[in-house]
Amino acid sequence: MNPYFSRTRIEALEPTIRGFAGEMIDAAISKGRVDVAREITYPLPSRVLCAFLGVDDGDWQLVNEWETRLSSLVGPRTQSVDPVEAAADREAASAVLRPYVERLVASRRLEPRDDLVTGLVNTTHDGRPMEDEFVVGVVMLVIAAGHNTTTSALGNTVLALAGDPVLQERLRAEPAL
Repeated sequence: MNPYFSRTRIEALEPTIRGFAGEMIDAAISKGRVDVAREITYPLPSRVLCAFLGVDDGDWQLVNEWETRLSSLVGPRTQSVDPVEAAADREAASAVLRPYVERLVASRRLEPRDDLVTGLVNTTHDGRPMEDEFVVGVVMLVIAAGHNTTTSALGNTVLALAGDPVLQERLRAEPAL
């Protein structure tokens, strides 16, 4: 998977990511207020993941919904939940996205592209291609890991910036930062 996370590939996404961010920020400005988490830090990583996976931007809502639901079922706040019940809840949450990812994997087998999913589909182990179930699992893991960490980082960055007038002024003075 390393070639798909190279600096060159990630930098190639920058204009798309800036476009998404600008669109969301413009929408917030036009409304005069914003719930940063709901309107920017949650949807932006989903949109970026869709771009990274080479899928339609319109699919970000499904990715976002799935990740939000899955995130609510893991972590410290769920430790008191019955483990069997928690596993069933996680499986139900995964069932929302799994058919989508299965179709994505099948489509890349038929029509390869220059993306991570195609790279996984074309990877071999001991001379045999990776099984679809394995590829589906990896793609779902990339979505879960990419969304949660990025959402948290964005939220923490906005919070730090909101509470630091000196940093705000520095960024205004040096927009390239």
